[in-house]
Amino acid sequence: MVSALMNPVHTESLRQQIIKKVQRASKAYVQRAQAGEFDPTGGVSAPYTWWNIWSLGPYLSPPPPAPGGDPTAYKPLSKTPDGQVLPTETKAFVATIIYLNPDEILSPNNLLSPGTVLSNFGLPYEITYNTANLSNWNLADLDVDDENVTNPTRRGHLTPGANFYVDILEFASLTDGLMEMNITARLLGDNDGSNPNAPQFAAFANWVYDFNDRELENAFIKGNHPSNPLKFLVYSTKKPDSN
Repeated sequence: MVSALMNPVHTESLRQQIIKKVQRASKAYVQRAQAGEFDPTGGVSAPYTWWNIWSLGPYLSPPPPAPGGDPTAYKPLSKTPDGQVLPTETKAFVATIIYLNPDEILSPNNLLSPGTVLSNFGLPYEITYNTANLSNWNLADLDVDDENVTNPTRRGHLTPGANFYVDILEFASLTDGLMEMNITARLLGDNDGSNPNAPQFAAFANWVYDFNDRELENAFIKGNHPSNPLKFLVYSTKKPDSN
């Protein structure tokens, strides 16, 4: 598989595209739960009742719009794997979704959701993109924000009332080889003394391969997609030394 060179999409534009997709899938998920299609006590991250994370990519551009002109409907990423093979020093994108369980399953009368509890604490979170070069069994050197880094970490805070968060990592690989990216997340709990009862959580990402509405709905319900890391091949565009 060889990927054609493409112009990278702006990070915020890609984030907004994914947010729209998650909003659509989340709304449909809640409607299906309310209609009694499944037991919501299994929830968005069963058997992890509180939360889950998924990752998408890598890719050089977003998937093209689906036929019909709906700007929030896109073909599955599996049909546009333009970032699974990419040149060195070429920008690519990986998206990670943190999703807090919106099901009201915690109180005796099922009137309180894990999403409400976690978001109201305003917990800080960290997402780490653990990346290795399998060709030489070393940490991969990545260019992120014009800095040479390994295992880049992104940080943010949960916001009251918000059940999902989208992080976009824009990066370039500085070396060639077969890369594997395992994405981990932490909800850090009380790290400044303001919320002594705040819980701490850790998780690693499952890859939602087909990023369409129905697939995300099923991910919210089942929470048990195969635990596949992201793998991609980086090839060098430098000409061999003639000497």
